[in-house]
Amino acid sequence: MTYPLKILTCNDCGLVQLSYTVPGEAIFNNQYVYEPSTTQTARGHFFELAESIVNRFSLGRDDLAVDAGSNIGLLLDGFRTAGTRVCGVDPVDKLAEIARQNGLPTITGFLNATSAEKVISTHGSAAVVTGTNVLAHTDSPHEFVEAVKMMLATDGVLVVEAPSFGVMVEKMWWDQLYHEHRMALSLTPTVKFFERHGLETFDVELTEFHGGSLRIFASYPGYHMVTPRVGEMLRLEAAKELHSMGTLRAFADRVRANRVAITRMLLDLKAAGKRIVAISAPAKGNTFLNYCKFDQTILDYATEKAPLKIGLYTPGTHLPVVPEARLFEDKPDYSLILAWNFATELKQNLRAYSEAGGKFITALPEPKIT
Repeated sequence: MTYPLKILTCNDCGLVQLSYTVPGEAIFNNQYVYEPSTTQTARGHFFELAESIVNRFSLGRDDLAVDAGSNIGLLLDGFRTAGTRVCGVDPVDKLAEIARQNGLPTITGFLNATSAEKVISTHGSAAVVTGTNVLAHTDSPHEFVEAVKMMLATDGVLVVEAPSFGVMVEKMWWDQLYHEHRMALSLTPTVKFFERHGLETFDVELTEFHGGSLRIFASYPGYHMVTPRVGEMLRLEAAKELHSMGTLRAFADRVRANRVAITRMLLDLKAAGKRIVAISAPAKGNTFLNYCKFDQTILDYATEKAPLKIGLYTPGTHLPVVPEARLFEDKPDYSLILAWNFATELKQNLRAYSEAGGKFITALPEPKIT
């Protein structure tokens, strides 16, 4: 089954979102294979996030941190290590079970009124609710935020994090647009959205994770001082005309040009008799592969470290996903890195491959061989 992938923008608030929403149950089920603990980069990021929240808001062992879309509990583990009580909510039961086996209380389900009531009845109110790459994923954002409000203590804090649409446009991370990401977040529409639900955005940070992510803090009005960073970023988005049709059309033109450039590069390499494979099989890689039409006529296979992905195929382009060790056995001439957000760590881990003569290709923001 295939689904259309097209982005639209709201002329009122500026929110960029998909034209077609795949039902959450079709994505977040026991066939879902993403789990972030396979890279040290992700582990370090989530532990830093937990520690920074605990320190900033002086949370202690009696305070509860709830993570929505908690997966196997990586962020929960960070909060537990930092000294708070924890509870996760995740719709994928096999991932939630892994978290539970690791001693991290986790409720199976989407974050809604039902799961929020379960959290409250078993753990009480939350001092902090986090949603990393979750608000942009939900097909019911209004229901999501109302469930957060049910759980939050009066002075509690909501922290959401997602790839920044502004950075995406600037740095050409266009493959971050895929069905799991129903929205591409920027601050301007997010502030308006929270206001509709009686929440105040009091701080924002730009982190390097996933190529550039917004970390947005919200609470009930009046409990936390609004930092100058909020106004500064709102003014920056306006100055760059981030939500204008001119900016979006120019972005689309650059995406098309990028597809032409990387296709030409790989076809030239194939014509010269070179073997090319893909490194990693992230969800965003499927946007890239399908838009460029890179199947086994171009790439032999995709390598992976994540056990949940090995033995599967990339949707649409049907590249077999094989263990990373295959790279050292076959020694292909070139490897196209699809998980570019972990490129530094991947290149370090695969140094033996490059030392043996293999070369890496990155396609974004422009095709490059290293």
